[in-house]
Amino acid sequence: MGGVNEVAELLGVSRQRVAKLRVRADFPEPIGNVSGRAVWDLGAVSAWNASGSRQAPGRPTGESRARLLGGRFLLEEKIDGGGYADVFRAIDRKQTDSVPQPVAVKILRELDDKTLRRMERELRLLSGIEHQNVMTILGSGDTEDGEYFYVMPLARGSLVQYAEEFEGLDNRSRLLDLMKQICAGLEHIHQQGVLHRDLKPGNILRFEPDRWVLADFGLAVEVARETTTLTATFDGFGTPWYTAPEQWAGGARDVTEQADIFSLGRILQELYTGGRGVSVPAGDLRRVILRATAERPEERHRDVNEFLTDLERAVTSQSNARWEPLEETAERHLQRLRFDNTSAEDLDEFLDWALTLDPEDSEEGEALTDTLPALDYSSIVTLWTSRPMDLRDVFRAHSARVGSSQTFDFGYCDILADFARRMIAATRDSEILQYAIASLVQLGHNHNRWHVKDVVTGLLQSLRGQNAIQAAIDGLHDTDTEALAWTINDFSLRSLAPALRSAIRNLL
Repeated sequence: MGGVNEVAELLGVSRQRVAKLRVRADFPEPIGNVSGRAVWDLGAVSAWNASGSRQAPGRPTGESRARLLGGRFLLEEKIDGGGYADVFRAIDRKQTDSVPQPVAVKILRELDDKTLRRMERELRLLSGIEHQNVMTILGSGDTEDGEYFYVMPLARGSLVQYAEEFEGLDNRSRLLDLMKQICAGLEHIHQQGVLHRDLKPGNILRFEPDRWVLADFGLAVEVARETTTLTATFDGFGTPWYTAPEQWAGGARDVTEQADIFSLGRILQELYTGGRGVSVPAGDLRRVILRATAERPEERHRDVNEFLTDLERAVTSQSNARWEPLEETAERHLQRLRFDNTSAEDLDEFLDWALTLDPEDSEEGEALTDTLPALDYSSIVTLWTSRPMDLRDVFRAHSARVGSSQTFDFGYCDILADFARRMIAATRDSEILQYAIASLVQLGHNHNRWHVKDVVTGLLQSLRGQNAIQAAIDGLHDTDTEALAWTINDFSLRSLAPALRSAIRNLL
């Protein structure tokens, strides 16, 4: 005797397939029930399986039966395979063309009931989406062995195979056309309430003539999360490099459109630089990529349209830009910033330029620290009101250079300290405070400048709110012990808030 599990094992099918077989008139009846569950005579089931009755009248036999899915899709060679699925080239027998067009059939393996239901729901949803840059679902169903399959048009290949065509400045117009198509498809599914959740070059497919289509809408992610443990390989559902931090922290069901924006930024970075993890060179595209791939979702572009608008502006700016020596550009911006009531347009142009600078490059880093401190209080307020994330990014880069450099003269150290204090007062932002504290502690110690030390002490003495105190502590964690000991003496330590005083003592 045996239950559903034993019958499934005997027939070599899934439990779901047994449920479908048992409704047939010729399938052996259960001989009883145990704890409310049907049990069969396994000998009778084995005899039924060997008798040929399992094949329904009029169905294909032998090799053709094994290769025909849904009575429609005739499988040919296997063209891809992974840990959870195999992909086959196939012919759609319902096509009326004189030369039938091939299709791709993906057969998924080892799905539990919960995952199967989710797959079926998502495929039904995708079947209702029609867009030239979104993959069409031609059909789906079960194989003879109870495995789930779905069918798509057969592509020429994925973006992985064609990535070199878009690398570098010379190919920026082609890159923009590609990203427009990806964004068009992504924006359309977002409007339907669908998130992709697994956007990467392998899931962007190419069709004639140069039409790009989004495929595999998080299906691999869902399958892998439900059927396997997460391992270091992440085989079958992408790589963490394309995946937003919050998606791995909270799961695929807890993310928003900003997770797909993060993936867009990663794809743009890989295509433009020619590899994963390659630093983005200075330029307007660097600003777009840094914003799209910001660690916090709220700091990224609000939606696909904003991302694409930003990208188009960056590509156009690079195409039309007149070459100008870095020193002349810096001096031009510096003169404008020194005017009373600098215009909003000039401030925007300056911030756009500052975002393209690489603080690790000696000349570009120097240009940044030479110009940014020229912002007065009202200019900071203007930029913080309109572009807080961009201003924060620029100040973070500026602060990193201020804290690491050994080359400022005494007078300019004071200017840098006063500017950091001005930034804190104008923005009242905890991250700005964190960056400022970390950089000024190092700056004062590196140059033995007492005015910088006094500014740091005054800032710390003024802190009362929990968020501000924690931001300062985070900043102090980024300094070395010698610099912190030089900045904070016993007298000034006693004047600080208890939580801050305790944290500094622990650091020292």
